[in-house]
Amino acid sequence: MQLWNPDDPITLRGSGVPPLPPAVQERLQDACHQLQVSWDGSADHSQLMELCQHLGLEINVDVLQSLTGDGEMNVQEFVTRVLNQNKPPTPSASTPYRQLKRLHSTQPFDEGGRRTASCPLSSSIGLRLFSSLDDGSGFTAVESLLDAWMEEGVENSLEILQALNFGLDGRLSLSDLTLALENELLKTDKLKAQLAVEVDERHAAIEQTNNQNLRKLEQDHREKLSVVRSDLMKDMELTQQQNDQKRETLEAELEKIREDESFLRDHLSISLQENRRLEMELLDSTDHLVAAQSQNTKLQTNLENMRKEKV
Repeated sequence: MQLWNPDDPITLRGSGVPPLPPAVQERLQDACHQLQVSWDGSADHSQLMELCQHLGLEINVDVLQSLTGDGEMNVQEFVTRVLNQNKPPTPSASTPYRQLKRLHSTQPFDEGGRRTASCPLSSSIGLRLFSSLDDGSGFTAVESLLDAWMEEGVENSLEILQALNFGLDGRLSLSDLTLALENELLKTDKLKAQLAVEVDERHAAIEQTNNQNLRKLEQDHREKLSVVRSDLMKDMELTQQQNDQKRETLEAELEKIREDESFLRDHLSISLQENRRLEMELLDSTDHLVAAQSQNTKLQTNLENMRKEKV
């Protein structure tokens, strides 16, 4: 299990079971409500373990052995004992630096960006993180710290201490080291937060630029579409006018053709009538000619007969 990051200073106490601070009680009540455990009553072993896991509390063997025969204990008393335990971290725990990274996020800090944790709180955190190095004075030898970090796989231990302005000889304060690590982590978190803000601002600027470009493209598209529609309407009106003019011209020509056709029909009818009249006259003249020729023949015959008689 990981160490829990308390919001309020909880220092190491004596052998009694003091009441929990209000902020811790509120956090405990919320956790019990979520897990459906009575926060002011007793709970069994499995419920207590689940509660500690939910809160991120690390339990040592002494606290587990303090449970009653049936494995039950008052919830507040159990949490208080877990918070006040003063045992080194288990071998499975992460390095002090990583444990500190889990704890530092809830610590208050001043306007200058540095942690404002009180000395008792810093000492408590220092004991919890570096308790294996503490001989009871709150100090440890630099060599012991470097050896412990090397065993934990921390690289560049000397450079880390120098960067934190600690000497490489003698002894150093564990609380000062804890606070220095906290401040370095805070700087890193602030840089990350600043970077996140810059990324968000960059994304917002890109999104705003994209929106502006999109709106500009939409406006350009609407304007071009309006121009195309206007040109199309003009072309349609011009074409309609030309078609109307052509239709009027064709209708006028068709009317003239119809008039000419009517005139020709009338003229043809008159010509046919005149032709029939002339044919009738021709027939009459032919009849008269035949009659005249017959009369002439008779007269010639009579004339010949008269000449013969005279002779």
